[in-house]
Amino acid sequence: MLDYDQLKLFFQVVVGVIFDPRHIEGDANPIRVLGRMEKESRALAAKGLRLGISDAISMLRDERPETIAALSAKLEEAGAPSIEMIRAYLSKKWAAIVKHGSIETDEQFYLVRELVDDPGLTSADRDRLNHMLDVYEAMR
Repeated sequence: MLDYDQLKLFFQVVVGVIFDPRHIEGDANPIRVLGRMEKESRALAAKGLRLGISDAISMLRDERPETIAALSAKLEEAGAPSIEMIRAYLSKKWAAIVKHGSIETDEQFYLVRELVDDPGLTSADRDRLNHMLDVYEAMR
């Protein structure tokens, strides 16, 4: 299982590669946002970090192979978890939600919402996940 510091290192490297620094200056910088969350609550920061990582992995689907290769090299150089390790980590989280058959938290909601956009899903799985999202939204 990956710990908070490993996930944070991954996120720091990814943010540095996939975001244009001109667009994330000041308070909009995801690393600064995470730092503020850490001061408020480590649990809140961990939740935000997992959601940020899920978003980042989703964004990587659209990146060119050269960008992925450069990112992979930077992750390895930094001693951060690989993209594959993070995908496996998220897959376990998604699998637990799907196995349970319902969404119980906002964090789970956002994780499943990212999963629904995965082009590798079957239409039956996508329908099941969309139903879970609809049920959770109706209860909010």
